[in-house]
Amino acid sequence: PVVTTDTASIKGSSNLVTINRMLFLPGKYNVMVYAEDANNKAVSDTASYELNVRSFNSEYLSLSDIELCSEITPAASEADPYFKNTLHVVPNPQGLYGIGLPNISYYLEIYGLNNDSDRTHYNIIWDLTDSYGNKVKAGKADRIGSASNVVQVGEANISNIPTGKYDFSVTVSDLKGNRTATVAKNIFIYNPYVKAYQVSDSSNLDVVSSPFYTMGEAALDEEFAAARYLATPQEAETYQKLKSVDAKRRFMISFWRREDEIAGPDGFNTRRQFLERLNYVNQKYKTAFKAGWLTDRGRVYLHYGKPDDIERHPSSSNTKPYEIWYYNSLQGGVNFVFIDLTGFNDYVLIHSTLQGEVYNPDWQKYVQAEH
Repeated sequence: PVVTTDTASIKGSSNLVTINRMLFLPGKYNVMVYAEDANNKAVSDTASYELNVRSFNSEYLSLSDIELCSEITPAASEADPYFKNTLHVVPNPQGLYGIGLPNISYYLEIYGLNNDSDRTHYNIIWDLTDSYGNKVKAGKADRIGSASNVVQVGEANISNIPTGKYDFSVTVSDLKGNRTATVAKNIFIYNPYVKAYQVSDSSNLDVVSSPFYTMGEAALDEEFAAARYLATPQEAETYQKLKSVDAKRRFMISFWRREDEIAGPDGFNTRRQFLERLNYVNQKYKTAFKAGWLTDRGRVYLHYGKPDDIERHPSSSNTKPYEIWYYNSLQGGVNFVFIDLTGFNDYVLIHSTLQGEVYNPDWQKYVQAEH
């Protein structure tokens, strides 16, 4: 066991944050932490968790877990109790940010960058996603170096983000090796004085010069319905209460402006990209009874984009037709399983490994054909 000695300077209202360094071979372990009040041994507690120590192969791009921190600065010396790779890294094990801690500081290690000609070129994208799957903030950095294994630290300001639970993810793309890896961690933000997201004031928007000026109410309703996965609950509620076509046009201008602001300079969720996807799914995945965007495959394509790979399994004497879509850069690699249950080309999402989507590890039984 590793013993952490308490200090007299710790106050009753303080959190004791400490680091213990141990070496493990790759494998799965069960870690138990025991804490005891030295002045009152009756006051104690125990916590345990599973620890998966991975091996990192330099032939593949891979990332360590994200270490959420409250402070990262250059270390004064290796004697610093929070010393880590020349840095003073103070962990934030609670993952709580907001009042008093307005920046998410993070530390991670990157392994397996392609360093042909002794140079590496990669970019880093961090995303903050709310519990409804809406991207609320993002950032990007481009890096050029020489080492194949590097340390990445960064900050994300969340002082204007409303209270709630969020998913903080970091994606690293090796531009020379054409490889991508993603890691994510849950955080909680407490900003009681920040209002929940609302559509901005649209009274001074130029409707006439916008693409919505010539759109009728039915077209506006259909576009917002198809883009519902991008909207916050407050935005969806606001749109439902709008009574006039002009109000809906102003709403849509403001709505897409917010998406552009969230996406940042690269415009990940702009209206143009959305309409391209919408046109594709309406042609590719429509059925005799549904528009393409109303099908499960259409929704997933609209939300997450083109999959990296698709396994197509036609019907046979023993199985119904089904498809498995793979997204390698979402949450470290996920898949979606769609099955044509009725034989009318309407593939239903039965199972996915993406957090927040339907999860059914026994999905294979639905593939079996009925006799």
